[in-house]
Amino acid sequence: MAEENKTSKTRIISNTRTIEGNRCTLHFPRGVSDFLNLFSLNGKAEQIQFQQIMHLLYLAGILNYKPFLDDPKSLIDYDALFVKSLLFLGSFKLEISQKFYNSDFLTHPLEIISTLTYIGTSSFCETREIANTNGLAPFVRSTYRMIRIDANTRKPLELPQPMREMYDARNKETPFAMRKLSRPDVHSIDIHYTIQESDLDSQNHTSWITYIKLCLRACRRGTDLKAFPTPLLQIIDNGIKEFEIRYENEALLNEDVIIYAWQTTESDQLGFEISKGADVCIQATMTFYRSSWKDSKMESTASKM
Repeated sequence: MAEENKTSKTRIISNTRTIEGNRCTLHFPRGVSDFLNLFSLNGKAEQIQFQQIMHLLYLAGILNYKPFLDDPKSLIDYDALFVKSLLFLGSFKLEISQKFYNSDFLTHPLEIISTLTYIGTSSFCETREIANTNGLAPFVRSTYRMIRIDANTRKPLELPQPMREMYDARNKETPFAMRKLSRPDVHSIDIHYTIQESDLDSQNHTSWITYIKLCLRACRRGTDLKAFPTPLLQIIDNGIKEFEIRYENEALLNEDVIIYAWQTTESDQLGFEISKGADVCIQATMTFYRSSWKDSKMESTASKM
């Protein structure tokens, strides 16, 4: 019932969905900020904005894949994809124009353009771009690699043959995947956390957004404690430029995890690892803008994407 209520709200704010081949465009003529304010968000302003983007991208996934009574076509045959299987997120990357932190983009008409860029044997890649309807370059771009998993064995499972055949001709790009990190022996932050019921997704494992929120929590803790090097602390408030994450293992209800955070070899970047026992659940990087938006030349959005 909760999922039905959420879906009904999303239909109110998205008047039109256009699907053409491997592309789906969602039209939001009244913006989305009122809907996103319904979510409980805590933390600094730039982190609240970041989480709003995450919820908006999650919303786009629901609208892309689900058929509706008045629009039965969807970007992906959702029902066929989930026959005796689950869909896991393998890697995710988010790029944000710095303009977003000094604007009210989400209150104006906007579009989310989703494109299937790669179809493999058991995985596919999708990009989602958020842009205003006035023709400007996208101010957010996200990239996903989704993996179809057997519900029982938790091993990769072939995608439905019709899906592979339908998009094979457009399979021009290589699959996206985040590189592995080497967590240093000495790290700035480690936080212990127990997975709660509210952290789970419909497949009863920790949701991908929960992992991202835990990384944000570690970032906030390190900032409050001044645990990161001073030059990095001085640019964190400039806003997140890129966030990249790779998912390796599941974390389930009531399992204990540890969130590690440290500065990578890059002066503008944090590294994260969340693990349970000897198993790594995720690794991630968070890259910040080196200068404040007040000091930046903002003429070109595309140059930051």
